[in-house]
Amino acid sequence: MIIPFLGDCWEGPKSWISLGHCNGKRQSPINIIHRDASHNPSLGPVHLVGYDSSKKLLEIRNTGKTVDVSLGDGLHLAGFGLPARYTAKSFHLHWGAGASRPGSEHQIDGKQYSMELHIVHTKNNMSMSNAVKDPKGIAVLAFFIEEAEKAKDKTAEAWELFAKNLKRVSKKGENVHLDGSFSLLDLMDSTSLNRYYRYPGSLTTPGCDEAVIWTVFADPILVPPKVVRIQLCQDVKNKSTPEE
Repeated sequence: MIIPFLGDCWEGPKSWISLGHCNGKRQSPINIIHRDASHNPSLGPVHLVGYDSSKKLLEIRNTGKTVDVSLGDGLHLAGFGLPARYTAKSFHLHWGAGASRPGSEHQIDGKQYSMELHIVHTKNNMSMSNAVKDPKGIAVLAFFIEEAEKAKDKTAEAWELFAKNLKRVSKKGENVHLDGSFSLLDLMDSTSLNRYYRYPGSLTTPGCDEAVIWTVFADPILVPPKVVRIQLCQDVKNKSTPEE
């Protein structure tokens, strides 16, 4: 479905309009209105390379703004309407405070989810500093995450393992090496990769560079409730940006 149309300042989104490109014309995140989206059969299925390797998840780090997981070489994204091959660099999370205060950045028809996972890729393996200068330099896969008591499959197990590592980086600056017990594909395997929305947008924090091809998957990843209820330090809680 087609939707028409790395800064260090955390005073809050309302203060960002004067920073970088934050008052631009294709800002993210957005509230996706399903009835306004149009079907584009030329996009095709998602083609992932290397996502099934558990050796590619290297280190998890608490940045004080989010938790960021660095990825090894060899994870690629191609096809489904992208203009080039994109290399995965890292992934991070946005969350609130469980079901009572959802923290996803994007919304669908006004619905906000408990968490949102962003997998960040750059065009032709460019550095992020170069990718932000290209209007199609970055491709982000965005997945909604929702708690579900019935989540008992392989994906749920992978998220429980990931959650154990989250607890080990509860303070800003802490990091831990991952032991290869799950892959990136394991974290998303329970959801459909065939239903997604596509739109041109921006980074969601200053300087809000309008360099991102967003792919937002319609169906949420279901995880055990204890995953979305993890409480880290206040610095990284509820860092979700209001939709444009």
